[in-house]
Amino acid sequence: MAAQRQLGFRDGLRAAAGGLKFVLTRSEAWGWALIPSVVAMALLGVIGSSSVALVLRLFSNLRHAASTFRVVLGYLATAGGVLGALLVSVLAALSLAQPLSGFALDALSRLQEKQLGGPERPDGAFLETAWRGLRVTLAGLAVGLPVIGLLSLVGLVVPGAFLVTVPLKFMVAGLLVAWDFLDYPFGLRAMPVRARLAWIRANFRGVLTFGMVSGAMLLVPLVGLLVLPIGVAGATQLVTRQEHPEPKLGPG
Repeated sequence: MAAQRQLGFRDGLRAAAGGLKFVLTRSEAWGWALIPSVVAMALLGVIGSSSVALVLRLFSNLRHAASTFRVVLGYLATAGGVLGALLVSVLAALSLAQPLSGFALDALSRLQEKQLGGPERPDGAFLETAWRGLRVTLAGLAVGLPVIGLLSLVGLVVPGAFLVTVPLKFMVAGLLVAWDFLDYPFGLRAMPVRARLAWIRANFRGVLTFGMVSGAMLLVPLVGLLVLPIGVAGATQLVTRQEHPEPKLGPG
């Protein structure tokens, strides 16, 4: 896939906002958007509650220790553990929801590209899109989750390290989110993994910005429920706008 230019900070912001606008204003996208949203929220409820309960149980003895220092340390460790558990739960829920609703996300990506003036893309079979999404997601998690876990451990052990580790964790999470969302426009183009990585490296600032803004949408009431379809639509805008000169595209 030939690149016309490198994407930057502004492109990442435009793609995230454009994905939100597309999902909220295009009625033909609403049905498809509800499918991954419902699946993601159900998974987040189960995984999030289980992981937080596990963290609370692990640090329970420390929070009820006789020493004041150990009690304070226990509450700090619990807070850090809960934050890490919630972050991992969000990533896991999004990751599992993607292959389960891949057919709907593919449909959204095709609708968004067509609205931007791109070509018609063939419809993939359910098992094909689910397997493709699962492979891409597991590859991202295999790299990203150990990094987030290591940063969480450093933040707990080294005093003051959270000032560095927390922003780094959100950057890693943003890249994982972008990697997952970009799978759909990449998949419709049958791009191999090596070509995907090269594209991301060439457009790193735009991809990182898009991923972090998309991840931040999870914190916005109601908008967070639609983060998967919004992200896929935004990722499609990011790829399509990088392929074609702006004047040939329809409104975002």
